[in-house]
Amino acid sequence: MNNVQLHGWGAFAATVVLLAGAFHLIQGITAMAAPAFFVGTEGQLLIAATFVGWGIVLAILGLVLILTGIALFYGYMWARVLGVVLAGIGAVLQLGFLAAFPIWSLAVIVLNVVVIYGLTAGWSTETRDEEVARAAASYQAGRTDATRATAPTQRESGAHERPDMPSGGTTTGGP
Repeated sequence: MNNVQLHGWGAFAATVVLLAGAFHLIQGITAMAAPAFFVGTEGQLLIAATFVGWGIVLAILGLVLILTGIALFYGYMWARVLGVVLAGIGAVLQLGFLAAFPIWSLAVIVLNVVVIYGLTAGWSTETRDEEVARAAASYQAGRTDATRATAPTQRESGAHERPDMPSGGTTTGGP
């Protein structure tokens, strides 16, 4: 285990990788079990293959993506790299399946692009100890700045000034 605190983009990316894996797995199982479910025929596929062949490839990709998503939750860097590669492969495979199930394939292509974005943007690589140390230093710096600054009094801040009064606008009491 890498002791990386997973949050923000990391948790988002790991979740989306699991979701993409589940979608590929469902599509693969459907292609193997019920080829009549799809809009197009096997002859209309971009790459000449049977639905069963596509189903096996998509199911394997889905299983590997699910395992990669689980590894991402543990913070493994190799899973991050593998997730980007698999999402790219998944998007290209969906192009080949586009004629058979266009809307689903487009949705999964978009999901694969989101996976790539989530795995490459804004991911913290700090360990838990480094993150705690950085947060403590930030807190202490803010506390030091706050104790150095003096808060203005109400008179200095102009809280009681009235611009409609000719004597400088200060009031001395009630209305």
